[in-house]
Amino acid sequence: MPAPGRLTGLVDGLLHGENPFRIHWGDKKQHSDDSGGQSCLDPALQEERAAVDATLQRVPSNSSFAHKWGACQEVIGRGAFGVVRVAHKKDTSSPNSKEQLFAVKEFRKRSSESTKGYVKRLTSEFCIASTLHQTNVIETLDLLPLNDNSSLYCQVMGYCDGGDLFNLIYDCSYTGLEIAEANCFFKQLIRGVHYLHSMGIAHRDLKPENLLLTATGCLKISDFGSAECFSVVWEQPDSQGQPVIYKSHGLVGSEPYIAPEQFLQDEYDARRVDVWSCGVIYVAMRTGSHLWHVAKQGEDEAYDRYLKFRRLVEDERENARKERSLRRQQLQQQKLHSDVSSEGAASESSLSQLEREISILKAKQVIKKKAKEGGYDLLSDLDFESKKLIYKLLDPSGDKRILTTEILTKEWFANIKACQVE
Repeated sequence: MPAPGRLTGLVDGLLHGENPFRIHWGDKKQHSDDSGGQSCLDPALQEERAAVDATLQRVPSNSSFAHKWGACQEVIGRGAFGVVRVAHKKDTSSPNSKEQLFAVKEFRKRSSESTKGYVKRLTSEFCIASTLHQTNVIETLDLLPLNDNSSLYCQVMGYCDGGDLFNLIYDCSYTGLEIAEANCFFKQLIRGVHYLHSMGIAHRDLKPENLLLTATGCLKISDFGSAECFSVVWEQPDSQGQPVIYKSHGLVGSEPYIAPEQFLQDEYDARRVDVWSCGVIYVAMRTGSHLWHVAKQGEDEAYDRYLKFRRLVEDERENARKERSLRRQQLQQQKLHSDVSSEGAASESSLSQLEREISILKAKQVIKKKAKEGGYDLLSDLDFESKKLIYKLLDPSGDKRILTTEILTKEWFANIKACQVE
């Protein structure tokens, strides 16, 4: 199977693979005519809607948007794609029923866009988003025209009544979020991203604006317009028994959260790009501001300082390793010229461990002193345990950056008090 380097790779895999997902959709009542009630449509709209239905392998529905999901009202979000509105649905058969709310993402056909291109854009995102079902991922419910004669399509999703993480961080921009609050959101974010990766999907545009919140503080990942398939779950593993991982191409996302390898390499592991974004988001929650504007060496002063800090850390770690190695050689030389008893050997072992701890402490002190003098440590506001993990997430080398499977096993992460049920 060729590498699905774009969203269409997943679309083809989901709908035409050996183990396809079948998307059962809409009101499948029999209609009195073969056109599904669309005979009065403009021919271009007929072609467009037929292409969408064919791509999604669904029977055309005669149910209107208003009938299924209610009336679109206030705007709650804007983007390059269009707007997000709230749909209000009331059960008129029951006067005391509670009004249901849904988020509705509107898609408009661009002036220069072909029908084929528009259909591909509509169905690609929906095919990914509608197959994802996890607490920390937004539920995507439907894709249909706004009304009988409209070229505007609506993607219906669950509604989050707590706004988004960006606004929460903005409100705390001087102090950052409370530590327990930031940790709770971070744990939910990693759980959600881990689920996506387990499904063979990378988001590629993780940022606070795309992390929605419920009134009870449940974080949900949204907006899969840049998402991509990096692995097909039913494909045979490689010769080592590992899943085949397809690399991604192209620069996508928002600059403060884009991983450095996306600027430097033609192809990259999209899972590690997501992990980088998670690290940047965590620091934003803790500090109330961006770490840098763009992670490009020589183009962003803050990022350059961060790279200097990492070089400082690596240099001091190497110096500490060399000192310990030299000390071990000296001890071995002493052993050759003396009769060391078992008690003496145990004492030497304890001494070696003590020297290691002293060496690490000394390296930490040097790093702290030099980082403070140069203003290099952009993570200075973090406590040591969280800092150790975020340091791994923000490794500039994508190949060395850890994945969510490893993040979940880290002691600091595991000990974060969960404010939401998994």
